[in-house]
Amino acid sequence: CGLAPTSIRRGACPTTTSRTSAGLVPGYVPSAGCRSVGWPRLRAEDALAPEQRPGPLQGSYLATFHQQGIALWAGPDFEKKMRLPMNNVQEIDFSPNEEFVLMWNGSHPSSDPDTAVAIFHILTGRCVRKCRTPMVTPGGGDFPHFLWSSDGKYLAEMTDSRILVRDTETWELIKDAEGAPLKFNNLSTFQWAPKGNVLAAWTLEKDNSHPARLVLVEIPSRAELASRSRTQCEAVMHWQSEGDYLCLQVTKLSKTGKRVSTNMEILRTREKQIPVDVVTVEDVVKGFFWEGQGKRFSVLTADELGHKPRLLIYVLGPEKCELICTFDLPSNSFNEVIWAPEGQNFVIASKSAAGGASSSGDLLFAGLTVDNKLEILHKDEHYMLTDVHWDPSSRYIITAVTQPFSTDQGGYKYSM
Repeated sequence: CGLAPTSIRRGACPTTTSRTSAGLVPGYVPSAGCRSVGWPRLRAEDALAPEQRPGPLQGSYLATFHQQGIALWAGPDFEKKMRLPMNNVQEIDFSPNEEFVLMWNGSHPSSDPDTAVAIFHILTGRCVRKCRTPMVTPGGGDFPHFLWSSDGKYLAEMTDSRILVRDTETWELIKDAEGAPLKFNNLSTFQWAPKGNVLAAWTLEKDNSHPARLVLVEIPSRAELASRSRTQCEAVMHWQSEGDYLCLQVTKLSKTGKRVSTNMEILRTREKQIPVDVVTVEDVVKGFFWEGQGKRFSVLTADELGHKPRLLIYVLGPEKCELICTFDLPSNSFNEVIWAPEGQNFVIASKSAAGGASSSGDLLFAGLTVDNKLEILHKDEHYMLTDVHWDPSSRYIITAVTQPFSTDQGGYKYSM
């Protein structure tokens, strides 16, 4: 079973029992006859009250994969509500408002027909769009090729020079007065803001005449809100959960390609003229992580040899960004900080990368007090750890070891 909020891959199931702060929780057993199962976050009756929800309700549907398509289950007893036909579905992606579901059959862009991608309106079961597999994915992997806006009103894809944005009411492209989509030189990737219809696009440096650029564009007006230009660098974008801030993590490179230092350029996207705070870190930055719904962020660093691992925590004040905490980590295996959705508490974890070496599974449970003091609450481990997930209420956390099925045949491993 997949535990992604909206995007689900066939054939990824836990190989061990998942351990939570309350003890051992047996894994989900797929129903007889289904090849695999996707579970978008939580069931409808387990969700927060409407006034407590941070955004659109997620988790109303359970999707099971079959040879002829997918089936959607919903309601208090999760009864079968809809069959959506498509042969050999490999991936699905729900829109944030759960109005649409996008399905992909895994075909390669160079050989697939115009039916490789299908988008269905969930309540009516009507197919609203079919197309080929795009040549480029924004994240650089096999999937997703398309990204939904936070409210589900727009769906965007990219080429090496354009971002194509469609209005999901008409499925028409949003174009300028000359009928052209958004154009960028040497486009590398783009992201939607988690809230608000703003696109952040990153273009790569080309020769000496075209520096790398970050561009913020409002949709549907296509107005350019802000831009940043940089040379001789690598960069990664990190949105804060509310869309109030965007961090452009810029790693400066020498002429030989050696990493020199890292600047974290924080754009205050809700403020007038979008001011920017710059934080410079001389050590190697292993990861950047925003506090959920907050103004704080954490950074994992190490020296050039991978030693002296540290946790740094910053806060964005009204006027400037300040360092509020440093902590020397007991091991250099820690590679991720997972903040609670409501902030304040977090877990520092040693996780295995997909297809990489096994991790020690070390875990540090920690939190920040109201006066920004660090508290280490608990130490634990989960050997070969691959996944750490908070529940939406920030009360529970699950750790798991997962691996994908090597074949299309159904099956699961289970242990107590």
